[in-house]
Amino acid sequence: MITPLTSILTAVLVLIGTAALRKAYRLYTFPLRSFGGPKTHSWITGSQHQSDIPDIILEWSKKYGRVFSFASVFNNPRVSIADPKAVAYILHNTDNYPKPDAVRYSLRRVVGPGVITVEGEPHKHQRKAMSPAFSAASVGLLVPTFIDKTVQLCEIWATECADSKDGVYRTDALKWFSWLTLDIIGLTGFNYNFRSLDEYKKGSTQVTTPFKSALDTIFSPAAFFSFVLKGYIPVLRFFPMPIDGPIRTAQEEMQATSVRLLSEAKVTGGKEARDILSILASVDSKSKDALSDSDLAAQIPTMFVAGHDTTSVLLTWAIFALTGAPEVQQKLRTTLRSIPTDSPTMEELNTLPYLDDVIREVLRLHSPVPSTPRVALRDDVVPLGEPVKDQNGKLHHTLKLRAGDTINIPILAMNVDPELWGKDALEFNPDRWAAVDSADAVPIPAVPYGSVLSFLGGPRACIGWRFALVEAKAILFTLLRRFEFELGVPRDSITSESTVVTRPHLKGQRDAGNQLPVVIRPLVEQ
Repeated sequence: MITPLTSILTAVLVLIGTAALRKAYRLYTFPLRSFGGPKTHSWITGSQHQSDIPDIILEWSKKYGRVFSFASVFNNPRVSIADPKAVAYILHNTDNYPKPDAVRYSLRRVVGPGVITVEGEPHKHQRKAMSPAFSAASVGLLVPTFIDKTVQLCEIWATECADSKDGVYRTDALKWFSWLTLDIIGLTGFNYNFRSLDEYKKGSTQVTTPFKSALDTIFSPAAFFSFVLKGYIPVLRFFPMPIDGPIRTAQEEMQATSVRLLSEAKVTGGKEARDILSILASVDSKSKDALSDSDLAAQIPTMFVAGHDTTSVLLTWAIFALTGAPEVQQKLRTTLRSIPTDSPTMEELNTLPYLDDVIREVLRLHSPVPSTPRVALRDDVVPLGEPVKDQNGKLHHTLKLRAGDTINIPILAMNVDPELWGKDALEFNPDRWAAVDSADAVPIPAVPYGSVLSFLGGPRACIGWRFALVEAKAILFTLLRRFEFELGVPRDSITSESTVVTRPHLKGQRDAGNQLPVVIRPLVEQ
């Protein structure tokens, strides 16, 4: 006798089997397989048999060149394209090359329908409406908050140094930068105080709030696993997992907090508004550029995700780079001390070209996001700047893609491509930028800043790139005028791993979590 449960299980197995057959067909008929690439190690992890994704990207790009094929999660075929002309074409043609469904599903589970997840006309409308809040004038008004919060961090570090036996503070830089940028994005993004630094006490863990607890749930390993699994196997979205209940509760808390913050922003918004949400909420609701309440609320978790993790890891890698080049650290410090104020304006920060060069070099070598996927919605022919040979010796001047083919843009590999940057491409050398006088001096087109791909490019380039840069400048300006930094462990013990963004950890100690051990020494006042 066939029971309802048997029928359901049979249907599920049929759906899964059909999906597996479709994937197998696409894999073995993938038109760009002839370019070769790394072998498939597993039907689950594909070619990615390691978790140190940035190292894999560089290894593959060096071995297989600018165009190669590989298998991603659940053995989905992808083509890696690092040709600058081809990448510019893909990034400009956003209507035909959105993020894959699995990625959009996962992002929507995290941040909802914000500017980084919507596509097409909704994205164009949201981006146009949000652009004034990220203008130079708007970001300039936020610099005092960047400085004030960093001074607060300096005071904590100075106390820790004074209380230690040898006058230095040994700690994890990543932890502190995460707390600092969390407080900053809360205050400047949507006027919410996470109080990470306000309530710090020696030996304590991070202070939490209901909103932060909800975000911790959303970003937990269990939630990440659920998002990936259901993203790549859509049929599983209909079946509950143990983490779904906590995720739902966290999303409800985030939504309630977002609605409350939006209500407060509408009251305080206006000419005196400083935080991004208040600026957006102050737009006349009858204006064609106004966002709906639901769209406004969706930007709150979006701003948190886009404006917190990326900046904290950028700062962490900046300290890592500077500890490996003491002469650069001292040269930068001397430059920063040439400004006769502890509270510079954005204009004053922008008069420091060497600070700009250091940050550009960190972005180039340590892009917070190492790669990004896109999917072709229609058959297309992608132009190449330079022809490439496949494994059969055939020369290709273009790449033919089918609808449904997935592309991987290896941001990090392009940022350190020796053909673009020279033989010292893997070296930290801020002085290289003195020779880069124009955007086309290094041929990575369509990018908003620094001739590097770290903020992507085209219509979907990071809308907050200016915010991130000015924030990083203000923080480094304040810290390096007061402290000297050394790495707290042997340099070769640091490696990196990526789950959306790339963080450092100690080799052989992944269970200890992401970290960057440093020694902080206060400088004698001059």
